[in-house]
Amino acid sequence: MNLTDKEKFVSEMALRIVLCELLQKDQLMIDTVTASAHNLAIGCFGDKEFKPDNPEDWIQFLQPMRDLIDKLDPDYRKSCDALGDSHYKLPEEDK
Repeated sequence: MNLTDKEKFVSEMALRIVLCELLQKDQLMIDTVTASAHNLAIGCFGDKEFKPDNPEDWIQFLQPMRDLIDKLDPDYRKSCDALGDSHYKLPEEDK
């Protein structure tokens, strides 16, 4: 998938907003993410290769969001790695 710089910017911005709200356990964002995951899983937006076993488990989407942000901005990730910085994780993610 080729994205323009503007598309990368908008994608990263949207992901960071959602991830930040989820990491703060904002109930509206949790509800939005789980509803979207449910709709995607049942085919509301076409047939998808990946379908989560449990769309209600919003924790499972945190790491893929971080991974995608890293792919959208690999230079920033490299600088963080060089400094020994890592992503913030919720305690529930270690379960």
